[in-house]
Order: sequence, then C-alpha cells, then structure tokens
Amino acid sequence: MKAPQRSLIIFLTLMVLWAGASLCAKPLAPYAKPLNKAQVLGLARGGVADRRLAALVKERGINFSPTPEYLAELREAGAGQNLIKTLRLAAPRPAEPRTAPTAETSGETESGESAFISEAHTLTEEGKWAQAADEYQAALALEPNNPSTLNDLGVALAKTGDLNGALQSYRKAVTLSPGLAAVHDNLGVALQKKGDAAAALAEFRAAVAAEPNDVQAHSNLGLALESRGDLAGALRQYQTALRLDRGSYEAQYNVARALEESGDFDGAIAAFQRTVAQKPDDAMAHFGLGTALEGRGDHRAALEQYRQAQRLAPVNSVIAMACAKLKRAADKAEAGSN
Repeated sequence: MKAPQRSLIIFLTLMVLWAGASLCAKPLAPYAKPLNKAQVLGLARGGVADRRLAALVKERGINFSPTPEYLAELREAGAGQNLIKTLRLAAPRPAEPRTAPTAETSGETESGESAFISEAHTLTEEGKWAQAADEYQAALALEPNNPSTLNDLGVALAKTGDLNGALQSYRKAVTLSPGLAAVHDNLGVALQKKGDAAAALAEFRAAVAAEPNDVQAHSNLGLALESRGDLAGALRQYQTALRLDRGSYEAQYNVARALEESGDFDGAIAAFQRTVAQKPDDAMAHFGLGTALEGRGDHRAALEQYRQAQRLAPVNSVIAMACAKLKRAADKAEAGSN
C-alpha cells in the first residue's frame, strides 16, 4: 500500500472512532462503543503509533478479551508492549467467577494477573528481562502481595542491573513469606553483589534453614563462607550439596577446589578427575586437575592437563601463563639433568 493511501485510511479510521467523543457526549452514541478486535488490529496494521493507539484503548475500552493468539497477531502488525499491556488491563472481566475452565476457553477467560505472568514467563525465556519486569509489575498492580511474583520481579530486575529494585522486591517477598528458601537465596545473591557480605551470609543461612535439601542454597552458603575465609565451613556446605545431588557439577567442582585450597591434593585430584569425567570439554575442569597435580609435584601430568585446557580455551590467559610457566620449569629441569 502506498504511503498516501495508508495515511488516508488511518486518518479516516481515527475520524470514525473519535466521532462519538468529539461530536456527542451521549453514552449510547454508536461510535462511543468499545473497540472490537478488528478495529484495534486494523489500526495497528495501518501504522498508528503504539502510544497513540494505547491512549485510544484507555479512552474507549474494548469489548473482547485478547487471547495469546490475538496478541501474537498484533505484535506481527507492529504493536508494542505498551499497547499489549493496555489491552490486558482494558479487557472486560467476567461477571461471575468461573471454575475449572476448559482448555478451549482458558485463553479467553484468563485473568489479567495470570495473563501478565504468562507473558512475563515467555519474555524471560527469550531473555527480554526489562519487558518481563514490566509484565510482573503489571501483575503486582492487580495482586501486590504475591510473594512468587515479587520474587520473579526481583530476578528480572537483577538481570537488568537494577539491584536496588531487586532488593526491594525480594525483601517484600521475604516479609510476606519468610519460609521461601528461593527468595532468601536470591536476596543473598543480590546482597553479595552489592558488597554486603554479612547480610548475604545471613540470607543464605536462612535459605538452608528453610529448605535443608536445597542444593543451590548450600552451594551459595559455601561460597559466602569461603569469601570470608571459612574454608572448612565452605567445604562442609559443598560436600552437603554434593551429597544431595551427586550429579551436580557445580558442587563437585567446588568440593575439588576447596580440597585443593586446604592442601588435600590427593582428595582434590580425585574430585577434579570426576569433574573432568562429567564435562570432558570444560577447560576449567582440566585446569583445576592440573593445578592439583602440580601441587602434589606431578608436573608431567599437570602439564598435560594444562595443554588440554589450553586446547579447549586457547584465549584464556591464565591457562596459557600456567602452561608456559610449567613448561619452562620442565625444560629447565630436563636441561639440568643432561
């Protein structure tokens, strides 16, 4: 469609839609009716600005509940998040609560809150954290004391770099539901990033107390203890995490590191060998095994692990330096023996 034709269609459509409001204040005037699906979609396809169309929806309302399929069609037509959010808020609510909606009708009768949350989850899967945060905030406008939504909002805000906003959301969630281990854990991570190690440690302890079988909570508590110099306490947490989940690579790797740091090179070598078996293509697993072997004095085997790590991560300067340093020492030792 040529630009002049499209502009004319937009102008005429808007004139029709706004005629009721501009010419007559009677509530029953024909053009004062709420917008229908075809009108909103037609304006979006015609190129009406998202902000302008959202304002029209707020003024006139709509006579339908936007389904996920309809919203997808709107996005393809160029609609943005502002219009999508406005449509959800403007959707008419059922006169009576419905129970056990069928699969065919659940999209049409979905509550505003759950629609926002559903959209937020989709956006998080796509890595669109700022937009997801907007959806969670819209859901909280309808149900402000939902700890699960507050936690999810905190995660989204943290991903955008808004740690202060994340902390505020996590703290409200913890106040509302102190027994949620995941919220304590997320709050601890945010506090750690803000540099408040003591408060972070307290939250990780609270997470473990709330859910003793939470592998991630034990791992995070271990890292917090290690950062404060409590290596023995950290090792206990890592070992607990590994005991709870034998397949956890993170727990296995942390146990190996802590054993090496504590001087138990034999134990560290055995643990790092298990990490290498789990992820043979992980450069850091080979590098860790190399440092443990070097600590025990097995330089030839250590050099082989460093070389393997370097093949997997050729641009890693730490691995390259360790490999070069050990090779020089090996060459010097060999030259001295000849």
